[in-house]
Amino acid sequence: MSTPVTVLYEKNQVSCSVDVSQPINDIIKSLCIEQFNISEPPNLLALRLQDTDELITDENIRRKITENEKLKLVSSPLIEAADICEKLNSTDDKTLKLTTFSLQKYIKEVEFADEFLNKDGLTSLIEIINNSSGNTLAYALTSMQNLMEHDHGWDDLGSDFINKVIKILVDQTLVNICRPATAIIIKLVTADKNSTTSPIRSYGFDVLHEAILLQPNFLPTLVQRFASADYVLRSNSLCLINALMRHVTDQYWESFMDMLDKLNVRKAVALLMNGVHGEELSKHLLEFQSLFVRQAYRWKRTQVSLHIPSHKIMLEEIWKTANLPEEGGKWRKVGFATEAPKWEIQRVGYLGLDNMHGFMKKNQDEYQKTILEQINRPAERRCPFAKTSIEVTELLCDHWDISTGYTTSTSFQPLLLSFGKIHYITVKAFFRLWNDMEATVDDFPKVSALVRSQLKYALRDEATTQLYEFEKDMLEVEYKIIRDRQLKELELGDDLLSKTPVRNLRGQLYTESYEFVKQQRIKCLLLGDWFPLITPANLPTNQQNLVILQRKFL
Repeated sequence: MSTPVTVLYEKNQVSCSVDVSQPINDIIKSLCIEQFNISEPPNLLALRLQDTDELITDENIRRKITENEKLKLVSSPLIEAADICEKLNSTDDKTLKLTTFSLQKYIKEVEFADEFLNKDGLTSLIEIINNSSGNTLAYALTSMQNLMEHDHGWDDLGSDFINKVIKILVDQTLVNICRPATAIIIKLVTADKNSTTSPIRSYGFDVLHEAILLQPNFLPTLVQRFASADYVLRSNSLCLINALMRHVTDQYWESFMDMLDKLNVRKAVALLMNGVHGEELSKHLLEFQSLFVRQAYRWKRTQVSLHIPSHKIMLEEIWKTANLPEEGGKWRKVGFATEAPKWEIQRVGYLGLDNMHGFMKKNQDEYQKTILEQINRPAERRCPFAKTSIEVTELLCDHWDISTGYTTSTSFQPLLLSFGKIHYITVKAFFRLWNDMEATVDDFPKVSALVRSQLKYALRDEATTQLYEFEKDMLEVEYKIIRDRQLKELELGDDLLSKTPVRNLRGQLYTESYEFVKQQRIKCLLLGDWFPLITPANLPTNQQNLVILQRKFL
């Protein structure tokens, strides 16, 4: 299976044929003896493509060597690794820069990487990262990034190295330095003990946590880089935030999410969604969106407890800000059905409490006015604030699949990331429609259904809908228009159910289920599973079974 090629060795070039079915070492040996008369051992040489410098191996030889391919015979990875490791110990800045530049490319190859690690090249590389700057530092970091693409060799980098890379990420501004530094931290975060993607599992969030605390500007720096002019740096920064969210352990989950909220990370990501983004950034944006759904689900599942200081403080602030007297029970005045608010709010957990508290914090005067207005109404005409806030949280959770804990959406949902603001607007819309309907306490489900219908309409083009447009749809559209649209939706639903295929399917399902239940019940009756087998003692045996069946069928 000979293939004609051109092979270059030093300044000599020959045209010959190589048998790609042979091992690469045999091909090199043949070239050394028959074409170039080289005396040195073949294992000290290697074949590479002239154009791309890619190493030819037994695994890729059939794909890479095609007819009339141009090859070159060069030093093997064994020799190249020894040469580069020696030069990495040089004190000459120019030599270091050129060596680290070459290392970026060679270290991608498994054969070279193995020789490099065997010769303790990793120690020299870390030393350069610790002490260099400018392009040399950029090349060294990129070399480390490429080394970490292999499944071995970097399982014990040490805390000093981690601290240094995080410091570089925060302090440096050059894009060619920040890119690989961010990529290295991503690899370290995802290489935890539960990783399903990394064969190295000796790092993770807990290992990096102390280093992150030493650099208080670490997270703010990542968020600021969402606005970077460099696409790769923007993408890497968001990827790192996602990795931290995905791998944060239970011990640090709450404090870490609080830090992200204080930095308005969701707002920054929503702005990215509204901008221009390529395929890679889009993937990270959708992942962040999915991670937020998981985060909200966890909040919803977190039970409110008066033994948790933050929960107790939020409830106390909700009551105190209402500025009402305690006589006659306080929590009913805020809109709860009982004087035990934590039990009523459990259906939406901490997420519901946070939204209720957020409504109060956003506009305390409006909150007080809303509470006072309801108290001054007859009991049957009141729209209870707390119950409304909880209901709206549930409506939003249903709309965005938060109740399930995962989302299959492949389109951007920037308004999802403004969950608190959407809740605030929707609660106001609930009160508006309550007033327009002149609703009573018994009408609460009807108002909720109307709000659900309008919410669905207002979020119909969510990927492009701006917050002010949502607010306008929820607060300014006339009640009659909303009601007419809801009636049309109900009519369409009825039309669907009345269509022939649907009717046939319902009939078929009814028949099958009826037959299944009938057979199941007859079997139970015959076995006596549902009723005791009590028969008169004086009846003949052949009549006893008949009486049993008659009684059971009665």
